[in-house]
Amino acid sequence: MLAHEWDARDVAIVAMLARNAGREEIARELGCSAATVDRRTSALRRRLGVRTTIQVIVQAVREGIV
Repeated sequence: MLAHEWDARDVAIVAMLARNAGREEIARELGCSAATVDRRTSALRRRLGVRTTIQVIVQAVREGIV
């Protein structure tokens, strides 16, 4: 599978999701809204062609992102 481009915000979100952080906690730490976290997570799922956030995390691990 091809590696995807990950920007710094995506990496931060996925790393926190991998630690089981909730969207409110992620938003607070990144200084954005929970809706922004949701939008970015949804965009990652679409871009990676997966259905779940767990699959996003798995892909990030496979690519050495987290």
